[in-house]
Amino acid sequence: MSIEATNQVMIFGKQLQPTEDGYELSPGGLQRLDRFIEFYRADPTPFASRDAIVVCSGGYAGLASGEAERNIDQSEATFMADYLLGQGIPSGLIETEDTSNSTVRNMVNTFGPESDLIDPSAFSPEYRLGLVSHPNHLKRILMFAGKLGIDHASTELIPTRVSDSTLVEFGIRNFLYRPLLLGAEGPEQLAARDEFLGKVLSTVRGGKKPSAEAA
Repeated sequence: MSIEATNQVMIFGKQLQPTEDGYELSPGGLQRLDRFIEFYRADPTPFASRDAIVVCSGGYAGLASGEAERNIDQSEATFMADYLLGQGIPSGLIETEDTSNSTVRNMVNTFGPESDLIDPSAFSPEYRLGLVSHPNHLKRILMFAGKLGIDHASTELIPTRVSDSTLVEFGIRNFLYRPLLLGAEGPEQLAARDEFLGKVLSTVRGGKKPSAEAA
């Protein structure tokens, strides 16, 4: 079996963090971007193909915590794209998805039925979709991907070199998602269950927002 090099990649954002002047990428978000840059620089040749694409997926500050309005003008996806451009990634490769407020929405808005960014039917064990995130986050991403038409064998996991800093919360999330996803059909039902669990976890935290490392 001949495996084609991965040249379609999705990078998951990890929330912005506030500064005195506005917002900036979180340390975890930078770790994900730097991991993709490392992957790209190891062999940029496949990314010269016309079908190559790198999707930066991340919404606006505030949306992830349930606020109805965007509270900044620049999305996390735009911050991510600017960072990649500054590191020499060609502009023609980069696309942004900036309407998400959760991991499921990241995926639905990137390769769901209404998206024109990535076609999930293009992937197979011989031609894989690259997914960039932290190791424990990727476990949950794979659960969702299977529900959205991309099985594990059709993905190229690109984990950060640094482990997740909130392993307990990731572990709880990953444990709870398995029974929650049973019987979930279609992107909207999947997103609704994801949002339900997010509210439950927020209640457990006492209404506090998840840390930037828990995305």
